[in-house]
Amino acid sequence: MKLTLKTLLGSAALTGLAVLAPFAAQAETYKVAILQALTGPAGFLGAPFAEGIQMAFDHANETGGFGEGITIEYSVADDASDKSQVITLMRRYANDPKILIVAGPTSGVVAGVAGTVANEAKLPMMTVTNTVEARETGPYSFITAQPGPQVVPTLAKYAAEKAGVKKCQSISVTDNESYVTQTRIFLDLLKKAGAETGDEIGLKGNETDYSAAAVRLASSDADCLFVSAPAAMAANIVIQLKQAGLNPDTKIFGITSLASPDLIRIGGGAVEGVTFIADWVPGGTNEVGEEFARSYEKKYGREPSNWGAMGYSAGLVIADAIRRSSPEPTREKVRDAMNTTDALMVAVGQGGFSYDADRFPHFGINVVTVKDGKFVAVK
Repeated sequence: MKLTLKTLLGSAALTGLAVLAPFAAQAETYKVAILQALTGPAGFLGAPFAEGIQMAFDHANETGGFGEGITIEYSVADDASDKSQVITLMRRYANDPKILIVAGPTSGVVAGVAGTVANEAKLPMMTVTNTVEARETGPYSFITAQPGPQVVPTLAKYAAEKAGVKKCQSISVTDNESYVTQTRIFLDLLKKAGAETGDEIGLKGNETDYSAAAVRLASSDADCLFVSAPAAMAANIVIQLKQAGLNPDTKIFGITSLASPDLIRIGGGAVEGVTFIADWVPGGTNEVGEEFARSYEKKYGREPSNWGAMGYSAGLVIADAIRRSSPEPTREKVRDAMNTTDALMVAVGQGGFSYDADRFPHFGINVVTVKDGKFVAVK
């Protein structure tokens, strides 16, 4: 279990947050717990997410973005996608009255148990996952990523109308409900658009040999393949499919999990042309995103990934909620402020982040493809 602690001070207004009239507030320190998968199967999401959210919190502390006189002390812990570890940490956070909200955990595999503890303690929680079940654990549970029904239709429409898909098959991780749901949505929408569907192959998340599935899929006459898996796994699936003789004209589509440097790092030339939905377009699409991209690269020496940008955006949402709960923020006030987040400018999507009455996030989605070894937005 990895724990770090950092405290910073601040004084003015956070870039990307609405400007408020000043109000009197006594200097006070509160806490936020960042609980992300820094290791394990969801580490490719959680580690950059943690980097991004820390950047947002650092900036808020430096500029008074949490509210006049409010300083946030944050801790970072590894959830390791382990339920027992998550329960232990969530109970620890619940027992610390200074902690206003938990930013995490990462995966839907552990978000349910975390949400149960959070709601019993009336402790707000903003998990990364788009798994609807995490939100359903109670009114203190918020999700960061947009659920499949909100974003997959954009990709399905592109596949049907722009790519002209006639027949699509799929390969999905079956021990993650979100992956299964998004595959089902994509295929169902293609069928409604007049396309056929072919083989639907399921894999466990810990599998590494896809040769049998690759041979089966490569021998099909389908002109489309939908891949619903973590980025590294998806890259290896595509490599093995190409080695098995997949028609080079086959159009390959996927979900936001593919929006990770691991896809290109592992997949290399094999993933050229793979197209998927992504929250983040490299370089950013608005002033908040552009500034984040510059700051992230300066700090870490590399371009931010989709999940770094998501972390930064989640940090802006949390900072805004705490600011609107000032001068004396409480867990209940922060929860209420999260509920009323409306068109907050963030780095991802189309810029404006809102929660609706059912606590579903809305900020828009992008279609991205791999071109010349880089992620680029599809026009």
